[in-house]
Amino acid sequence: MVFALRSLGAGFAFASTLGLAFPMNCEGQPGKVPPMALSSGRDAAPTVAAVPIEDGGAEASDRGAGAPLSPVEAESWLISLPVEGFLRARVSVPLGAREPRPVVVALHGAGDRPEWACGGWRGVTDAYPFIVCPAGQAGSRGEGFSWGSDGAVEREVNSSVDALRVRFGDHVAPGCFLLVGFSQGAIRMAPMLARGGRWCPAAVLCEGAYEAIGKTFARAFVRAGGQRLLLGCSQPYCAKIFGQRAVFLREAGIDVRMVDSGDRVHNLNAETVRALHDAWPWLVRDDARWSPYLRSFTSQGKSEAKH
Repeated sequence: MVFALRSLGAGFAFASTLGLAFPMNCEGQPGKVPPMALSSGRDAAPTVAAVPIEDGGAEASDRGAGAPLSPVEAESWLISLPVEGFLRARVSVPLGAREPRPVVVALHGAGDRPEWACGGWRGVTDAYPFIVCPAGQAGSRGEGFSWGSDGAVEREVNSSVDALRVRFGDHVAPGCFLLVGFSQGAIRMAPMLARGGRWCPAAVLCEGAYEAIGKTFARAFVRAGGQRLLLGCSQPYCAKIFGQRAVFLREAGIDVRMVDSGDRVHNLNAETVRALHDAWPWLVRDDARWSPYLRSFTSQGKSEAKH
């Protein structure tokens, strides 16, 4: 599976292959690429606008709206980012971008690695945004990473985004950042969504937080400004439970879509990435920072986004 990304005047191309974005699954085996199945919730949806925040706003106004930027440069599409007080995050960089790009923050599963999360979500988003992948806590035997309390995760997330803004400046679009979480990452993300913060009113929960997103969560998420949730599954159990939870979420006024890769592996692998990728335009369709991506997605009619 290849997600092509063409830079405006730069000719940059990104290939999300099994060996790069999906080095191995939870059982330690390389992923495979059979056909996937996509199921979705209702298509009609209320308008979702990005939650404005002061973070980065002054810098944008000083630079002047629409002023050209030099192309984004980095040592690689995937970099290591120092984060004060925490382990280094990984960042998927939209190389060659000449305008401010939105931010996605991806929380990996227990025992996974931040670079795996960056590879997977880069495929989901056609490498259009900055994707910040915090590390969490290193395993006792150096085997993967996990998360502590949701409060600690929230501090690490905010510190990681602050570090991104310091590194890339005006290339990082002002405003909210979009949270996505897989497995334990989704579990730790749910309380953050309920409390509200610097994140967007749209988010993605994948293969986790089954018990966390009931009626109480739904009411709290709406009070915090939440409007839209994409639920991703790669196992029948996930699809069953998320299908039940979607009823409570919709009753609270949340726009919900569920995608199911039709696989039977608890993993953010190629099949799951495909399913999430096809639903991504629905998730961000009312956020102006994603407009170039959405125009390209619509005009191409396939998984291709241009700078």
